[in-house]
Amino acid sequence: MTPTLLLVRPPDKAWPAGLAARLLAHGFLVEEITPDDLAQRWALRPQAIAVARPALARRIHEQGGLVLAVGPGALSLAEFGAEAATTEDADEIAARARGLWIRRRRSVRTVVAASEVPRERPLVLHIEDDADTRDLMADILSTDHEILAAATGEAGLRLCLEHQPDLVLLDLTLPDRDGVSVLLQLHDDMRTRGIPVVVISGRSDTSTKVRTLALGAADFLEKPYSPEELLARLERTLALAAQHKQLRSLADTDALTGLPNLRAFRARLDEEVQRARRYGTPLACAMLDVDNLKALNDARGHATGNRALQVVSDVLREQRRATDFAARFGGDEFVLLLPHTRGAEAGALAERVRAALKERSAEQGVPLDASVGIAERQGVVEADALCAAADEALYAAKAAGRGCTKIA
Repeated sequence: MTPTLLLVRPPDKAWPAGLAARLLAHGFLVEEITPDDLAQRWALRPQAIAVARPALARRIHEQGGLVLAVGPGALSLAEFGAEAATTEDADEIAARARGLWIRRRRSVRTVVAASEVPRERPLVLHIEDDADTRDLMADILSTDHEILAAATGEAGLRLCLEHQPDLVLLDLTLPDRDGVSVLLQLHDDMRTRGIPVVVISGRSDTSTKVRTLALGAADFLEKPYSPEELLARLERTLALAAQHKQLRSLADTDALTGLPNLRAFRARLDEEVQRARRYGTPLACAMLDVDNLKALNDARGHATGNRALQVVSDVLREQRRATDFAARFGGDEFVLLLPHTRGAEAGALAERVRAALKERSAEQGVPLDASVGIAERQGVVEADALCAAADEALYAAKAAGRGCTKIA
């Protein structure tokens, strides 16, 4: 697939001479746009790379976009995982963009392999600063487990996000940060919250044990420990985590579509609203209603209607971004939570979803369209109010004749 590159240029700024030509030479399709056009174009081309100055680059990166920040101040984004280039050399910028694209494609394959393909052996991440202890742990676990190791808390957090291990072994004494803060971050991040953490420490006081368990640790193992005790505790923790994951999945998943259900959406909505309030970031909610589903059920039977709902769910999975959350709200209604997204940006994404839905459903002989209502969290709006505003916008879309998107 030929990658598209959005070259974001403010009207009063200029990129290095020949940059567009060099990007073309590196195999990109190049579109030069202004910041005002960014929201719409980015929503329509979510797989594109954006080359932008740092202020804009930060905005795109926060929305889950693939971005190369160029110019003074670019390195400030590197700590957040974005690609940065302080150079103004056209050849170097083009080469960095190409390298970013290649690494992202490899990363996508890695994440899919790690999170969707069942593992033959449990993957354990060991966060420990002492090399000898890491080697000893690898010797103990290597027969029945896959092992990842990190010497610092930050490295451990990055590996945990990338590989989604089945269990984390965490030492409390680390060179860059306290192990308790790592435990808290793993628990606070919805992407790692379900991964069990076994704390291993030489601190034997009761208060340390009680505190780490209260903060979410699955178990506490005191140094020194025997290999037999370690393995027994790990197997017990892994078995309990597997049972909990299965029960949670059954409770939070819509049986027909495989999407999260209303219960899961409510929990995620509260989390996203709290996060948006804490960091002052935008949050949009989109309610989607499948048009004329009852008529389809009456004319062709409920099996066809169920298949139509499955087509909608497939399209939502494909079109959502990495940070978005899609769920079945109930009946013929679906909902999307869009972190770091303004109302206009959500509207562009909704139109892309509608276009994909019409194309996909026509291919399957069940032509579908949808009405969409969108609301953006403003000020101190709470979770229920955001959802209600999106629902009101959805009714406005239906009143306007269906098959359209309305923004509250």
